[in-house]
Amino acid sequence: MRRRSAAEQAAIRRAHDQPAGQRAICAGRAGQDDEEAMTRRYVTQGRILIAELKQRPMTYAQMLRFGQGNSPWKRVAECLREDEKLIKGKHSSGCVTWAVRTVRPTKWTA
Repeated sequence: MRRRSAAEQAAIRRAHDQPAGQRAICAGRAGQDDEEAMTRRYVTQGRILIAELKQRPMTYAQMLRFGQGNSPWKRVAECLREDEKLIKGKHSSGCVTWAVRTVRPTKWTA
């Protein structure tokens, strides 16, 4: 088993330091309502990656090196909340980057 990097350990620590009601997992699993899912005592791979993608954009290779599953971009897309948006961009080197931004409701979408 490989050791987690300092960035991985920090992301997990940040996720676990939140109060239990704010810890989020993927909503919409079979037989679970959103309220029950939001109060679980663990965080999914997708939520850990989302926490990192909110800090800085990552390329495919960086997400894979982070060590959270074999297709982390799919885990992120599955675990996004309604107020979050996955943004696909391009780095100056030509690499595709992914970032997560929080979307604030407007008077038309609220």
